Amino acid sequence: MGELNAKENYLEAVAFGQPEYVPLGNEQVRWSFQFEGNYRGEDWTDSWGASWHVGLPETVPFPVGNPLPSLDLLGDYRFPDPDALVCTQEIASGLSAVDRATHIVDGHLSYLLFERAWAVMGMDNMLMALVTHPRETHEFLHGIATYTR
Repeated sequence: MGELNAKENYLEAVAFGQPEYVPLGNEQVRWSFQFEGNYRGEDWTDSWGASWHVGLPETVPFPVGNPLPSLDLLGDYRFPDPDALVCTQEIASGLSAVDRATHIVDGHLSYLLFERAWAVMGMDNMLMALVTHPRETHEFLHGIATYTR
Protein backbone atom coordinates (compact mmCIF):
# COMPACT_ATOMS: atom_id res chain seq x y z
CA MET A 1 0.00 0.00 0.00
CA GLY A 2 1.13 3.54 -0.66
CA GLU A 3 2.56 3.05 -4.14
CA LEU A 4 -0.16 5.02 -5.94
CA ASN A 5 -0.45 8.77 -5.62
CA ALA A 6 -3.94 10.19 -5.03
CA LYS A 7 -4.54 10.79 -8.76
CA GLU A 8 -3.46 7.28 -9.73
CA ASN A 9 -5.61 5.80 -6.97
CA TYR A 10 -8.62 7.86 -8.12
CA LEU A 11 -8.19 6.75 -11.74
CA GLU A 12 -7.78 3.15 -10.61
CA ALA A 13 -11.07 3.39 -8.72
CA VAL A 14 -13.09 4.92 -11.56
CA ALA A 15 -11.71 2.26 -13.93
CA PHE A 16 -12.94 -0.47 -11.54
CA GLY A 17 -9.33 -1.52 -11.02
CA GLN A 18 -7.45 -2.13 -7.79
CA PRO A 19 -7.33 1.15 -5.86
CA GLU A 20 -5.44 1.15 -2.59
CA TYR A 21 -8.41 2.83 -0.92
CA VAL A 22 -11.83 4.10 -1.91
CA PRO A 23 -11.49 7.78 -2.83
CA LEU A 24 -13.84 9.95 -0.82
CA GLY A 25 -13.82 12.81 -3.28
CA ASN A 26 -12.03 15.15 -0.90
CA GLU A 27 -8.54 14.41 -2.15
CA GLN A 28 -7.08 17.34 -4.02
CA VAL A 29 -6.67 15.44 -7.29
CA ARG A 30 -8.95 17.45 -9.58
CA TRP A 31 -8.32 20.83 -11.12
CA SER A 32 -11.67 21.91 -12.54
CA PHE A 33 -12.58 24.88 -14.67
CA GLN A 34 -15.48 26.32 -16.62
CA PHE A 35 -15.06 28.40 -19.73
CA GLU A 36 -16.17 32.01 -19.46
CA GLY A 37 -19.73 32.31 -20.70
CA ASN A 38 -20.95 29.11 -19.06
CA TYR A 39 -21.55 30.14 -15.45
CA ARG A 40 -21.30 33.18 -13.23
CA GLY A 41 -22.03 33.53 -9.56
CA GLU A 42 -23.89 36.79 -10.11
CA ASP A 43 -26.98 38.26 -11.77
CA TRP A 44 -26.60 37.79 -15.52
CA THR A 45 -28.14 36.47 -18.74
CA ASP A 46 -26.40 33.46 -20.26
CA SER A 47 -25.93 32.54 -23.92
CA TRP A 48 -29.07 30.38 -23.76
CA GLY A 49 -31.08 33.52 -23.01
CA ALA A 50 -31.88 32.49 -19.42
CA SER A 51 -31.68 35.28 -16.84
CA TRP A 52 -30.12 34.37 -13.50
CA HIS A 53 -30.52 36.06 -10.13
CA VAL A 54 -28.65 35.59 -6.86
CA GLY A 55 -31.43 35.69 -4.28
CA LEU A 56 -29.33 35.28 -1.15
CA PRO A 57 -25.71 36.27 -0.64
CA GLU A 58 -23.22 33.40 -0.92
CA THR A 59 -25.64 31.22 -2.93
CA VAL A 60 -25.69 30.22 -6.57
CA PRO A 61 -27.91 32.15 -8.97
CA PHE A 62 -31.33 30.78 -9.90
CA PRO A 63 -32.95 31.10 -13.35
CA VAL A 64 -35.69 33.73 -13.23
CA GLY A 65 -36.08 34.62 -16.90
CA ASN A 66 -36.95 31.81 -19.26
CA PRO A 67 -36.55 32.56 -22.98
CA LEU A 68 -38.55 29.54 -24.18
CA PRO A 69 -41.71 29.30 -22.08
CA SER A 70 -43.39 26.96 -24.57
CA LEU A 71 -42.10 24.41 -27.05
CA ASP A 72 -44.62 25.86 -29.50
CA LEU A 73 -41.84 28.45 -30.00
CA LEU A 74 -39.03 25.92 -30.46
CA GLY A 75 -38.72 26.64 -34.19
CA ASP A 76 -37.76 30.24 -33.39
CA TYR A 77 -35.35 29.38 -30.56
CA ARG A 78 -31.64 29.56 -31.40
CA PHE A 79 -29.28 27.30 -29.49
CA PRO A 80 -26.04 29.03 -28.49
CA ASP A 81 -22.72 28.35 -30.18
CA PRO A 82 -20.53 26.15 -27.94
CA ASP A 83 -17.47 27.57 -29.69
CA ALA A 84 -18.34 31.00 -28.26
CA LEU A 85 -17.18 29.89 -24.79
CA VAL A 86 -13.93 31.66 -23.89
CA CYS A 87 -10.74 30.33 -22.36
CA THR A 88 -9.66 33.38 -20.38
CA GLN A 89 -6.05 34.22 -19.55
CA GLU A 90 -6.77 33.19 -15.96
CA ILE A 91 -7.98 29.75 -17.08
CA ALA A 92 -5.06 29.36 -19.50
CA SER A 93 -2.58 30.26 -16.74
CA GLY A 94 -4.15 27.72 -14.42
CA LEU A 95 -4.03 25.04 -17.12
CA SER A 96 -0.35 25.76 -17.69
CA ALA A 97 0.49 25.67 -13.99
CA VAL A 98 -1.35 22.53 -12.88
CA ASP A 99 0.82 19.48 -12.18
CA ARG A 100 -0.76 16.84 -14.39
CA ALA A 101 1.23 14.06 -12.77
CA THR A 102 -0.76 14.58 -9.58
CA HIS A 103 -3.95 16.23 -10.82
CA ILE A 104 -6.78 15.39 -13.20
CA VAL A 105 -7.82 18.38 -15.29
CA ASP A 106 -11.51 18.58 -16.07
CA GLY A 107 -13.58 21.19 -17.74
CA HIS A 108 -17.28 21.10 -17.18
CA LEU A 109 -20.49 22.69 -18.26
CA SER A 110 -22.99 23.55 -15.57
CA TYR A 111 -26.63 22.77 -16.12
CA LEU A 112 -26.63 19.87 -18.55
CA LEU A 113 -29.67 18.39 -20.24
CA PHE A 114 -32.62 18.44 -17.84
CA GLU A 115 -31.19 21.25 -15.70
CA ARG A 116 -30.51 23.33 -18.80
CA ALA A 117 -33.96 22.53 -20.19
CA TRP A 118 -35.79 23.79 -17.12
CA ALA A 119 -33.50 26.83 -16.85
CA VAL A 120 -34.43 27.78 -20.42
CA MET A 121 -38.14 26.90 -20.13
CA GLY A 122 -38.98 27.19 -16.45
CA MET A 123 -39.55 24.08 -14.34
CA ASP A 124 -43.35 23.96 -14.64
CA ASN A 125 -43.23 24.52 -18.40
CA MET A 126 -40.58 21.85 -18.90
CA LEU A 127 -42.44 19.26 -16.84
CA MET A 128 -45.69 19.97 -18.68
CA ALA A 129 -43.93 19.76 -22.06
CA LEU A 130 -42.89 16.18 -21.31
CA VAL A 131 -46.59 15.31 -21.57
CA THR A 132 -48.00 17.94 -23.92
CA HIS A 133 -45.12 18.16 -26.44
CA PRO A 134 -43.21 14.84 -26.39
CA ARG A 135 -41.78 15.17 -29.91
CA GLU A 136 -40.67 18.77 -29.34
CA THR A 137 -39.26 17.84 -25.93
CA HIS A 138 -37.13 15.17 -27.59
CA GLU A 139 -35.97 17.69 -30.19
CA PHE A 140 -35.20 20.29 -27.50
CA LEU A 141 -33.26 17.84 -25.33
CA HIS A 142 -31.39 16.63 -28.41
CA GLY A 143 -30.39 20.24 -29.15
CA ILE A 144 -29.05 20.64 -25.63
CA ALA A 145 -27.15 17.34 -25.84
CA THR A 146 -25.67 18.37 -29.19
CA TYR A 147 -24.33 21.56 -27.59
CA THR A 148 -22.52 19.59 -24.89
CA ARG A 149 -20.64 17.22 -27.21
